[in-house]
Amino acid sequence: MKKLGLLLLFCSLTVLAQNKSELSFLKQTIDLGTIVAEKTSKVDVNFVFSNKGNVPIVIHKVKASCGCTVPRWTKTPIEPGKSGVITVSFEHQGKKGTFLKTLFVESSAKNNLVLLKLKGVVK
Repeated sequence: MKKLGLLLLFCSLTVLAQNKSELSFLKQTIDLGTIVAEKTSKVDVNFVFSNKGNVPIVIHKVKASCGCTVPRWTKTPIEPGKSGVITVSFEHQGKKGTFLKTLFVESSAKNNLVLLKLKGVVK
């Protein structure tokens, strides 16, 4: 009886794992190159993603590595085959030199934690 219970539990977990979609980003690292500080104090960047699966995906949270990087994202579920955007505002006023900013994306996808990077140089 115990073996049957364990077998049923294993099968149900396998089915649940198969019903998760994958969050696929067009680019996980965006290189802004050189930013001239006198021309702008803020840069907006879009990380485009799509749902590569058969169930909707919800992005729960996008956490930036510092306060100078502010993310905004699609709050509604992303249906299978559809796309969404995480827009990142990078405030670089008073910051010169090379930078590497990271964002942690938490979602309901099977790859539920994705790391995004934004890099470049402020002159």
